[in-house]
This record gives sequence, structure tokens and C-alpha cells, in this order.
Amino acid sequence: MTDVTSPSQSMRAVSRIAAILGSFRPSQPELTLTQVAQASGLDKNTVRRLLLALCETGMVEHRGDLYTLGVAVLKLQPAVARVMPLREAAAPFLHVLTHGTQMSSFAWMPDETSAVCVERARIDTVQIEAAWSSTGRSIPLHLASGPRAILAHLSPAQRQAYLARPLLARTPFSLTDPAALEAEAAKIRAEGHAFVADDFVVGLAGLAVPVFDRRGGLAGSVSVTARSDTLAEPEVFTQALGALKEAAAAIGIRLQAQP
Repeated sequence: MTDVTSPSQSMRAVSRIAAILGSFRPSQPELTLTQVAQASGLDKNTVRRLLLALCETGMVEHRGDLYTLGVAVLKLQPAVARVMPLREAAAPFLHVLTHGTQMSSFAWMPDETSAVCVERARIDTVQIEAAWSSTGRSIPLHLASGPRAILAHLSPAQRQAYLARPLLARTPFSLTDPAALEAEAAKIRAEGHAFVADDFVVGLAGLAVPVFDRRGGLAGSVSVTARSDTLAEPEVFTQALGALKEAAAAIGIRLQAQP
């Protein structure tokens, strides 16, 4: 049988499915049909039909009036080739970093206008739990220490293009002024680290350093997170920064050893 589906029709179907899957967020992992329609910008009938099809594939699960992403989506994550080198290189050192600092640690990689958390190692004694700290979560480049360390090491043209975009504040302490962020980026490059407090979750601070690949290019960043008052203590800050630099160097060496 000849497939009479036009390229434009196929592309429209793919775009609609992508919009539906992209409606689910760590802050809203469960959505009603109406919420998916609002988030995706599609009409309810289209969303209902596509959600049913996605449920049959295991990409989406349906419980009562709520829809969630299914296990089939999670199975795709290890197959993302661009993520694998940094994730595999960082994983063992994040556990060492978390054990040594008693702070949750994260590995980030750049992705257009955001940084994506590709691996993390949690510490259960942290008194504030942030939902954004899970693997796969993306954060705008101007927020939090890991993303901002990446922003600082983009090319000037890439950074200027990003800073020309509308920059949203997450908390009253979020830095959104392009000139101030450009100055902060210069400071991060000069000092070799990014320290950001209260700008994504009030009460939490992060400290991050960049990670470079075998060619000296930016591979991503590693960061630790703790209570703002704790990480601001000079002795704690110095110890955490030293551990971060050791981890970043070790991850870089491991990246260089990969084929």
C-alpha cells in the first residue's frame, strides 16, 4: 500500500507529539487533558487522540484523570549519544564529590539556551530538596551556578545572543540584567568558578566550575549545592571549591581517554 501521507502532514504530527511530551515538567509531572492542551497549544480532541496513541506505546501513562510520562521515555535517555560521554565520565567522581563535601553534586552540559543536568549524586542530609535537581532537567543559562558557569564560557557571540533574549527571574534574587550577567561571566572566567545564591531556590546556593574536553572545548560544568548560609562560610566554600576543581580535572582526563 502506498503511503500518501505528505511530508508536511508527517512533520505536523511529529511537532504535535513533541509539544505534548514537552508539556510535562518536573514541577508538573501529572497533567489533566485540559492542562496538556493548554501547555501544548493544541485543541483537546487532537491531544486526546495523541495521548491515547502515546499510552499504547508506553510513552505516556494514564491514571484516572491524570496523564504522566511513561517508563518508555526513561528508556530512551541512555541512548542519547551526546550525553553519554560526560555522564559516564562524571558519574564516579560525583559520588566522591558528594561524599567529600556532604553536598549534592551535579554534572551539566550545554543545550542551546539551557544547561541540562546529565547526572547527579544526592546527599540525604540536605534540609532543602529542590525538584529541579533531577537528571534530565534543563535550567536557563543565566540561573544557578552550573548553568552560569557554562554561560560564562560560551563564545562572545553565543553569550551575546543568549543575553539578548528575554531573561526571566525565578526568585527576587535572580540576576536578569544583561550587562550585569556579562560582568558576572567575566568574573567567573577570571576566578575559575561560579557562586550563585538564592536565585533559583531561596535558601540554596551553588558553586560550579567548568569541565573541558580533550580539545580544550567546553564540555559542561560540575556543581555542588547546599544551604546558602552553609556554602557562604569561608572554610566550607574553600573546601568545596578545591573538591570541585579536582573532580572537574578528573572528569576532563576521563573525557580525554574516551575514544
